[in-house]
Amino acid sequence: MLVFCFHKSKYEVLICRVLLKKSGSRTPRIELEEIGPSLDLVMRRTKLASEDLYKRSLKQPKTIKVTSAARVYITAIAD
Repeated sequence: MLVFCFHKSKYEVLICRVLLKKSGSRTPRIELEEIGPSLDLVMRRTKLASEDLYKRSLKQPKTIKVTSAARVYITAIAD
């Protein structure tokens, strides 16, 4: 199970296992046990880029035109 937590400007990602324990009632008690690596992510950029920089970052390169090969022959050997 992945657990995502957010507190102030910090994100935490935990990998946990669900344990079903016995309890005094019919429904089991649920506990989470950390079993894997965890990530602590910090948000550092709090303002947007300038309009010019934003436009440059969204710019896509021009696609290369695909031209068909003229006079393509296939022989019996298929070379």
